[in-house]
Amino acid sequence: MTTEQRAELRIITTMPDGTYGLVWQATLTGLDLYAGKLDREGRELFRLSYHKDGNTHFYTPSGQTRTEKRTPLAEVAHIERVFAWNTTPVCRGHKRQPDSETRRTMHFEWIGRRPASVDLWVAGPNAGNDPRETVLREEPYIHAREHAIKTAPPGVEIIGTLVSDWTNPRLVVVLNAISKEAWRSRPPGLDEPGPQIYVGSTGDRMYGYDPIDGTVATHTIKLFPTPAPWQRLEPRPKKSPRPKKPR
Repeated sequence: MTTEQRAELRIITTMPDGTYGLVWQATLTGLDLYAGKLDREGRELFRLSYHKDGNTHFYTPSGQTRTEKRTPLAEVAHIERVFAWNTTPVCRGHKRQPDSETRRTMHFEWIGRRPASVDLWVAGPNAGNDPRETVLREEPYIHAREHAIKTAPPGVEIIGTLVSDWTNPRLVVVLNAISKEAWRSRPPGLDEPGPQIYVGSTGDRMYGYDPIDGTVATHTIKLFPTPAPWQRLEPRPKKSPRPKKPR
């Protein structure tokens, strides 16, 4: 079954005009995992592939590819966090498909201006019968994030989850946001406008993509809300990336 298995997980939201927007998507084919999101023009933002042998590939709209060796996908025993994406931008014009034996979709109403993320985990046989419960006992879900506002209540709100309980390994997706209480208590100046940078993260590294000039940069995650300086990733984009249509 493992070599033939398939899972399609999608997160969508309703746009102001009543149409659907694609927030995030992942596909598992055999033991090859592909996950990421599209920007407003249909280009892939922080697309990650994770394979049977543990090789991973990380793509950006500017064409940069970064690789990292991880636990082989077939050998994940407990749980492993793969990557996290922010929920913006949203690719408009998505056509919602009904759930099936291999497809699951999370549909949520937009959460407003509060920062939110889509976290992807893989869960092996030691994660228990319900890997979702195992994942939700991990930080940042069971406690406030270390960089959350210290004077506020625990700052993470779970919006929804998806699980591919028919695959091996299983995929667990958690959509979470800064809680309303923590957002109301945010420090002054946090709403000051800044550059539009789309972000994703893995481990202690955060990646940012500037859609204006195609710059891709990274920095180490530090205490919120003061970010570490960005470091440009080379090579610089040589030409404008070509749009890709939503799948």
